[in-house]
Amino acid sequence: MSRLSTYFHRRSLTLACVALCLSVFAALQVIEFAVGLSKSPDSLSLFSLVWTVSWCVGAFGVGMHAIWNLILDVERGYSPSRCQSAAVVLFFALVVSGWLVYRLITAVVGLR
Repeated sequence: MSRLSTYFHRRSLTLACVALCLSVFAALQVIEFAVGLSKSPDSLSLFSLVWTVSWCVGAFGVGMHAIWNLILDVERGYSPSRCQSAAVVLFFALVVSGWLVYRLITAVVGLR
C-alpha cells in the first residue's frame, strides 16, 4: 500500500483526471441502467444494478482518494497552478458523482 501512495505522490492532477474519467464512465452506466429500467423493468437483473452501483462507488472512492492526495500535495509544496487545475477537475468529477447518486436513487425509487 505504501508503494501505491508513493506512486501517486505529487500526482494530484493525474489522479483527478482518472477520477473524472471514471465518473463519466459511471455516468454512462447509470444512464444505460435508467433507460433500460424505464423501457422494461422486468428485463433488468440484479447483476446490472450491482454493476452500476459498483461503478458509482468506485468513481466516488477514487474521487475521495484524489481529494486526500491533493490535500497532502498542497502541504508538501506541490505547484499551485497544478493544485488549482486538480481542484477544478475534481470539482467536476464530484459533481458528476453527486448527479449519479441522485439519478440512481430516482431510478430505483421509480421502480416501486
